Amino acid sequence: MSPEFFITTLIVVASPGTGALYTIAAGLSRGARASVIAAFGCALGCLPHMAAAITGLAALLHTSAVYSPRLCPAIADTTAVVCARHTR
Repeated sequence: MSPEFFITTLIVVASPGTGALYTIAAGLSRGARASVIAAFGCALGCLPHMAAAITGLAALLHTSAVYSPRLCPAIADTTAVVCARHTR
C-alpha cells in the first residue's frame, strides 16, 4: 500500500459525512431529542437505497432503459447522454 493511498484513506475515513454533520448540527442547535430524530431520519433515508441495491433494482432500471426507453424516458435520456459521452 502506497503512502499516498494510506493518507487519502485516513482523510476520507476520518472526515464526517453529511448525515453526521446534520445530526451534530441538529443536536447543537436544538438539543438531544432533535439529534436523535435527525440520526433516525438519516438512517431511514439509507434504507431505500440499500433495498434497491440488494434487490438489483439498479440493474433492472438500466436494462429497462436500454431495451425499452418508453418505460422510463428520464432514465433513457440519461443513459443516452452517458453512452454518447463514452463513445466519443
